Amino acid sequence: MRFVAFDFETTGTVPGVDQIIEIGAVRFIDGQPESVFATLVDPLRPIPPGASKVNGIFDDMVKGKPTIDTLLDSLADFCGDDIMVAHNAPFDAQFLTADVKKHESKAPRGLVLDSLP
Repeated sequence: MRFVAFDFETTGTVPGVDQIIEIGAVRFIDGQPESVFATLVDPLRPIPPGASKVNGIFDDMVKGKPTIDTLLDSLADFCGDDIMVAHNAPFDAQFLTADVKKHESKAPRGLVLDSLP
């Protein structure tokens, strides 16, 4: 069985308004980690102090890192059509969908599952 566990950190809670500032994804094959896609993301604007307090990511950490528009196709290629699993998946999926639409990028093709009961 193959799946990708993924998580985003963001500047807030509103997809299409707030920005992804960290992507973490691990592909598992038969329960073993196989590869990792992980990067900080420059939102090209200041990170609100409240967001930094929650996620521990500050402006100086993301300055000069890749922007989301340059990462989406690579993330889609990494995930491919594997099942994608996240804790509170609707939150992360809505951010991904908003950015894919905004930047007219490729999207992962796999089913998204939520680990929350």
